[in-house]
Amino acid sequence: MQRDTSLLLLLFRLEKVRYAIPLDSVQRVIRSVQQTPLPAGSGHICGVINMHGTILPVIDTRHVLGLPPREIELDDVFIIAQTIKRTVVLTADSVDQIAEISNTLITNSSDIIPELEHLTGLTRLDNDIVLIQDIEKCLTEDDLSTLDVDTAEAGA
Repeated sequence: MQRDTSLLLLLFRLEKVRYAIPLDSVQRVIRSVQQTPLPAGSGHICGVINMHGTILPVIDTRHVLGLPPREIELDDVFIIAQTIKRTVVLTADSVDQIAEISNTLITNSSDIIPELEHLTGLTRLDNDIVLIQDIEKCLTEDDLSTLDVDTAEAGA
C-alpha cells in the first residue's frame, strides 16, 4: 500500500493572487529593506541586499510571473529562499500561512498550460487557487552571469 505524501508550502500573495513555494527551500521571511540596484541588472533582478555579510540578489517576483510592475513598499516582505545554485530573495506583498497539501491535490501546471514554466503546480485552498512557484526557474543563466559580474564589481 502506497502512502499519500504531502508538501509543506509557504503561501504568499502578489496582488490578490496566492502563490506558494516549498517550505523546505525557505530560510526566513523578513520585512522589505532598501536594496542596492545593480549597474547592469536583469529584468528579473531588482538589486541586491546585504544579509549578515552575504550579498543576496533580490528577484522581482512580479516580473518573473508576468505581473504589472510596482515599487517595493514598506509593508512588503522578502522571502529568503535557497535554490540549487544560490540563496535568493523573492519579493512578495505579504505572507499568508504555511499549509500542508496532499500531493494528490496538486495539479501539474504543464497539464493545464505548458507555457507556465515558472510554476510547478496548482492547488485549491480555502476556495482560492494557489499557484506553486518553481524557485529554480526564477534565475536564468543570463541572470546568474549578470549577478556574478555585478556582485564582483560591487565588491571591488
